[in-house]
Amino acid sequence: MSEFPQVNQEPFMLSQRPLPPILEAQVQETLARDEKVLLHLCSDLTQELKFGERWLIVTSKKLLVYPAVNGDGKRPRTLSLHSIESAEIQPVVGGGVLMVRTKEGAHPLLHFSNSLSARFAEAAKGIQQLATDKPLNLSSDLKPDRCPTCGRLLPDPHERCPFCVRYFAVIGRIVRYLKPYAWYTAFAALLTAMGTGLMLIPPAIYRHIIDHVIPEKDIPLLGWMVLGFLTINVLNAILAVYNGKQLSWLGGRVATDIRSHVFQAVERLSIKFFDRRHVGNIMSRVMNDSDRLQGFLIEGFPFLAQNALMLIGILSILFYYSVPLTLLIMLPIPIMILGQFLFWKYVRILNHKAWNQFSLLNTRLAESISGVRVVKAFSQEQHEMDRFDRQNNRVFDSQFLVDKFWAMFHPGMHFLVTSGILIVWYMGGRNVINAEMTFGTLIAFIAYLNMFYGPLQYFSAINNWMTRAFVGAERIFETIDTTPEAYDPPDAIAMPTFKGEVEFRNVTFSYEKGKPALKDVSFKIRRGEVIGLVGRSGSGKSTLLALLCRFYQPDEGQILIDGVPIEKIRLEDLRQNIGLVFQESFLFGSSIFENISYSRPDTSADPVIAAAHAANAHEFIMHKPDAYDTKVGERGNRLSGGEKQRVAIARAILHNPRLLILDEATSSVDSETEAKIQQAMERLVKDRTTLIAAHRLSTLRNTDRVFVMDEGRLAEIGSHAQLMHKEGIYFRLVRAQEEAWRKAKKHLSIGKEPAHV
Repeated sequence: MSEFPQVNQEPFMLSQRPLPPILEAQVQETLARDEKVLLHLCSDLTQELKFGERWLIVTSKKLLVYPAVNGDGKRPRTLSLHSIESAEIQPVVGGGVLMVRTKEGAHPLLHFSNSLSARFAEAAKGIQQLATDKPLNLSSDLKPDRCPTCGRLLPDPHERCPFCVRYFAVIGRIVRYLKPYAWYTAFAALLTAMGTGLMLIPPAIYRHIIDHVIPEKDIPLLGWMVLGFLTINVLNAILAVYNGKQLSWLGGRVATDIRSHVFQAVERLSIKFFDRRHVGNIMSRVMNDSDRLQGFLIEGFPFLAQNALMLIGILSILFYYSVPLTLLIMLPIPIMILGQFLFWKYVRILNHKAWNQFSLLNTRLAESISGVRVVKAFSQEQHEMDRFDRQNNRVFDSQFLVDKFWAMFHPGMHFLVTSGILIVWYMGGRNVINAEMTFGTLIAFIAYLNMFYGPLQYFSAINNWMTRAFVGAERIFETIDTTPEAYDPPDAIAMPTFKGEVEFRNVTFSYEKGKPALKDVSFKIRRGEVIGLVGRSGSGKSTLLALLCRFYQPDEGQILIDGVPIEKIRLEDLRQNIGLVFQESFLFGSSIFENISYSRPDTSADPVIAAAHAANAHEFIMHKPDAYDTKVGERGNRLSGGEKQRVAIARAILHNPRLLILDEATSSVDSETEAKIQQAMERLVKDRTTLIAAHRLSTLRNTDRVFVMDEGRLAEIGSHAQLMHKEGIYFRLVRAQEEAWRKAKKHLSIGKEPAHV
């Protein structure tokens, strides 16, 4: 335990491990009586940019950087908190550096790799707060680097540890999915028990034939015995058919319910979830993992249940025949169970690695198919085939490693089984010779023994089967358990209609900790106002619009609509009042009519046609062979870029939003199409608050105000005339665009110069 006092230790322990005792003693010597350690963090790079440790200690009065923790007495670098004006992290190749600024200049304190960026971003934030006498308020949801249970490095900090799969919890959740089908489950269990009972009868008949029927030469009884065998086989076949049908229906139904449940969960997740994962990864969870679980429910679980019942029945019969002999044949069983447990534990890790490789293969396939036009355009078919083959071979290597270990394991199990049978032949044979056991009993004993060892031997395969199915089920349930968007929190406010007033108050946001995309942005937009957003690529325009749609939550500050914080508005009301047209509008592979009416699927034809007229889309739609019933193809690939944009605008118009957002909506269209869209926009913006992000500054000539973004900050606000007169960033952007068009016209003769904006 630390000897020095700490304040709110739990939230502010940015390092995942405590201070080393040697370093703790050194820090203790530097503390004044009323001084407290507030946070500490260990970097993974030395001053020479080699892998190693350096420690950052922040107290209530100073900042300490220790170059080593080996007790060599090196003095730490020390800075007074009151001398620090600002603190931030600056990205470098492969990592970053913590920088603090004083009156004397900038001071690089510690370098770190990318894995620690989020933690050092919080450290910089904490130093900034303390230096400006603000309360220390750091994030409490930093993702761990290691599993708190097993201590292994996590492949993905946002997911559960793959090596700590809770199998009993997974089984419990699967059983809950069986609850609606309790009668089907009970009937399948009854059929399984009946089939198991029938399978235990033949060895007893063998014993009776050998010991009684053959010695007594009772041919009629022999015929009845053979007929009994035939009857058992027929009944077994009938039970197997009915049970197979029952289990196929039950397993398929449960897998269908799970697939539906996980898809519903995916649809309700926040955009951040999709930012962190590839499409192939998500598809693999919905489809492949549920298929593996279905296979286990149909074949693996019945096999497991049937053989568990059989083991109990056989063991009871063997003890009835001979207790000493049964105890002897059980000698190899502990070794078999221990070996399977150890192998299962190891192969489970290999299975997860194999799944990761298969998920990457899915991702590679999805990318290649989605980007087939780019592949064809650059003649990179062979390159894509090579990339796929490389990943495909990695899948083979990882799966072969799993199969190789099982191939090594099975012969060992077979050796133990054979050893048990040899023991029975020797000891049982002696008993027969000494007239302590009948020959029929020995044959029945060996038959039961084969039936007994068989399930034990194949439990290793079931373990492998269970591992794959349960790891997949764990990933499925992890997706289902992921916190969804706050659609309707307890304190949510119903706002079916907006006035359209928008306010940002000191909003800061980062996609990645320490790399803010928006920095302390504040503004107010009046009802019905048309706002233009301009700035270089990456300046924060699209991020600002995404925050307004509540695709993300700001790290700091507040966003208000009609004076109500955006996080308190019911999500359904928020999205119903916002119409959004993206730079690359996504169209579903259905008809034009269905794409326009997507937000109102039950609407009649008249509103759809009116929306198409307003978006200047009706004319080109009527020239299509099937007009509004024309199929647009996957992602709308049967339409031109301008046609897709106008369909998307019509979709937003039909949505009838109070807030209209156009994110580079005209960037991919020609001048003639842009003119038509602008004509439509002049009709659209009436009585609507509108935000238009655009690179083509001509699009913004009729806006009420222009917001100029620069490196995540709101640099300038004003009308076009005001900003041109100011001759700042906006002025330079306009002049640069006009100059680019002049050069293009002069050298390429591509058309008329755009009107002055």
